[in-house]
Amino acid sequence: MLLLGLSLAIALTRGAIWLWQARDEGTPLSVSRLVVLALVYCWPVLPALGLMWRWSWGRLVLALLLTLCASGAQAG
Repeated sequence: MLLLGLSLAIALTRGAIWLWQARDEGTPLSVSRLVVLALVYCWPVLPALGLMWRWSWGRLVLALLLTLCASGAQAG
């Protein structure tokens, strides 16, 4: 659980910094955009969890593909 918590904290921080640097003058920070960016930046935690919980290779690849497809759907 510590790994998951640290990964989420890093992803939230990275998303907040990116939003702060990329926004225009006067545009407020959006919580929904921050959450989406944090989820996208959080994808590296999946292989770590898969290895920790001893997932099969097929299950791990499926989880990664679903995450990438979901982040692509959010971006498009």
